[in-house]
Amino acid sequence: MSTFRTLIICFAIIYVPILCTACHTTEVNPPSGAIGGMPASKSKVVLRQQQEIKQASNIAYVFPAGDYRAVFEDATGVYYEAPSKIIMKEKFFGLAQLAGRPFSGGIFLDRSNPKISKMYLIMTGEGEGEIGRYLKAGRPSKPSLTKQPLQFQLTKS
Repeated sequence: MSTFRTLIICFAIIYVPILCTACHTTEVNPPSGAIGGMPASKSKVVLRQQQEIKQASNIAYVFPAGDYRAVFEDATGVYYEAPSKIIMKEKFFGLAQLAGRPFSGGIFLDRSNPKISKMYLIMTGEGEGEIGRYLKAGRPSKPSLTKQPLQFQLTKS
């Protein structure tokens, strides 16, 4: 077997599974199931006031007040879209406040416990080239727990 053919086979064995794993994202669909005893499509999350949630020593997210409507669901829960952009505030080395970066996103509620919220952002794929935009653009990130709980109400819309 030639050296070139051996290299091609090694590349395929090592990198093809990695590339396939990177392409896999959570499958999201329009809301059709139930959450908190009501149809997800007829539910909303309400934040009575703007809330700033610190995620790290130098990063905080500002969630706008208002009605968050159900836009997606996956096998575990429902994604509620913020009424306007979520602002990420960063401090440079804990000193200087950088300009806030706006993100689309919102609140994720798990069907098994809709009283605990998680946050998600919609990834744009900007700055990651054509492949990054193709793989990430318009898809929600994996929901993550916030270090501080959001104060919200789950109600019928």
